[in-house]
Parts: sequence; C-alpha cells; structure tokens
Amino acid sequence: IAVRTGHHCCMPVMTRFGIPGTIRASIAMYNTRDDVDALVAGLEKLIRAQKPKAAAKIDASMIRFPEKSAASPDAAAAEIIETFSMFDDWKERYQIIIDIGEKLLPMLPEMKTELTRVHGCQSTVHMFARKHPDSQDALDFLADSDADLVRGLIALLQKVYAGQSSRAILAFDVEGFFKQLGLDQYLTMGRRNGLAGMVERIRAHANQLVSISG
Repeated sequence: IAVRTGHHCCMPVMTRFGIPGTIRASIAMYNTRDDVDALVAGLEKLIRAQKPKAAAKIDASMIRFPEKSAASPDAAAAEIIETFSMFDDWKERYQIIIDIGEKLLPMLPEMKTELTRVHGCQSTVHMFARKHPDSQDALDFLADSDADLVRGLIALLQKVYAGQSSRAILAFDVEGFFKQLGLDQYLTMGRRNGLAGMVERIRAHANQLVSISG
C-alpha cells in the first residue's frame, strides 16, 4: 500500500478542524486484507511511539524583530512598487523577491511550533507576532519558510507591515499592492493561497491588537 504524508490540497478542511497533517493511503484492487492489517499495525506503532514534548524555553534577548521600513504601509508599498517598476521582466522581479528573502531576520527553532504554523499546500511557514513595545497597537512579527520564494514574499510583507499600526495594517489595500507587483499574474495558485494565508494571519493579529487597545 502506497502512503503519502504531510499536507494535501484539502488544507481548508484540515485547517478548519485543526489537523496539522495527514497520512493518505492508496489502496488498490490487488491489495489484500493482510496489507491493510499491516498498514494499521504500522500506524498504531507510530502513534504509540509519540511522546509529549516539553515546552521549549525561548531566550527573549535572542529575538530580533524587523524595524518599520516607512511611515505607513502605503508609503512602504510605494517604495517597493517604485523598485519593481524598474524591471518589466518577471524573472528580474522574481530575483528581487528571492534576494530580499535572503535577508530575513532569523526565527528561532523553538518558535516554530504548531501554534505559529501557517498552513499551506506547498511549503512550511511559521509566523510569530507581538505588540510592539511602548506602542498602542503596532505589530511586530517574524516569519520563516522552507521555500526561497516564500521567504521573499515574507520579506515583502515585513517591509509593508512590520512595526506598523494595526489600524493602518487593516486599512491597507494589500490586493491592490500585489496586483501592482504582478504577483496575481505570475504566482501559482498554491503560492497565492499561501500568500493569502500569511496576510490573513497578520490581519488576525492586527484585529486582536485593535480589540485590546479599544
């Protein structure tokens, strides 16, 4: 019996029920009852082998958050759009995204938990957010991915959103911003869904800060 583990394209359903990953078994006409029993026995062995993990302690002094890049999300977006407008070819714009992704501030391994995971079909993404110290509703966040392109997209989001007022974040026309960069045309559906998931997570954090600050 062939099995596939990880994330599949039923991600919205998995997210709805809080399921981080699945094992999908492909059973064919030639498989026997013994094959199925062996699969079940293997799965039960995996479940028994799982041990509860102690919560990792994070040294706050080792965490660095990106600074605000402009006075507002709109101002930050305008700077990015101006840079991208100098390159008509998507390959050149793609390389810009890859390059800025290489400069992401590190996210500690201890911060990459199921609570910080942003689920998507194509890559693993983690995001950690907090209220900026000494601010009413400014949002700081770190994020990371195992895919170079996604790291670049994270860097774009940080340039626009990091350190900004949550109210300004919620008011920003992010879809219009993506269109001006050409992301709506050249990113695959899977990448667009992942990008939308990251924006949704950022907006959820911003909404929380707005509700707390009143």
